[in-house]
Amino acid sequence: EEAPIEQLIAPIIQYVWEHLEEHVTAETTAQALYMSISRLDKLIKLYNGTGFRELRISLRMKRAKELLRSIHYRIEEVAQKVGYKNYASFYRAFVREFNMTPMEYRYSLGKDTPNEEANHEGS
Repeated sequence: EEAPIEQLIAPIIQYVWEHLEEHVTAETTAQALYMSISRLDKLIKLYNGTGFRELRISLRMKRAKELLRSIHYRIEEVAQKVGYKNYASFYRAFVREFNMTPMEYRYSLGKDTPNEEANHEGS
């Protein structure tokens, strides 16, 4: 009998989480964990009903929220730290996930943010 899905998915989530800044793919993850791509896909589908891409995005967004709580990082730096080379892509993904911009999220925490980021809000 197989272990519970949470136990089986944990190494996948941990690997992706630890490699968010890099270009982490289903292939590199499966390889690193010594499992087939089809096994990886099956486990992710069982876990979240979607695929690797969606899992990676949700982990990136979770990490982005953590980083945005710190005023030490500019929003562009947060985007890079969670694996987005392109700020506009990060911005769109964040809005899609949370229905607010990264700046609005940071503002909602009561953090004063430098205005230098405001010029990116429209991109």
